Amino acid sequence: MGILSQAIQIQNDGVRFYSDQAEKSANTALRDVFSLLAEDEKRHAMILQAAREGLPTELRDGGIGEKVATLFETMESVKQAIPAPTEQADVYFAAWEMEKKAASLYEQLMEQSSDPDIKALYAFLIDQEQIHAQFMEQLYRHVNRPNEWVEAAEFGLREEY
Repeated sequence: MGILSQAIQIQNDGVRFYSDQAEKSANTALRDVFSLLAEDEKRHAMILQAAREGLPTELRDGGIGEKVATLFETMESVKQAIPAPTEQADVYFAAWEMEKKAASLYEQLMEQSSDPDIKALYAFLIDQEQIHAQFMEQLYRHVNRPNEWVEAAEFGLREEY
């Protein structure tokens, strides 16, 4: 499998992963986030497929950053909408790793290419995947924090009173 085919496969895997997570999160605000990510990954796969076939592609941001920011406007609504079980952290971590892997692959492809248009395509995709990775990292850290952070009054930094 060529590296471009591998990139398309990674995007298609992302579509399946995020679609599955959207179904599993049907009663939470995360359903919308996962659905947006699935749509973005599908769009990226189509862009890569067009590039592989030598067809012109339009590199436009789908606005996922603004859409997700709107969904997560207030931290209180996010706290209520994010499933609390720590097993959910594994889902977010897997998605975070998947997005970092995709960005890394696009960086390799960009370094190997000498065509400025193809370099622009990969730069665009790197940026998109980094946005996705940032969302998943934030969700992971939010849900996993109780597993990593323990504070006791005798050991914490406290103001004098």
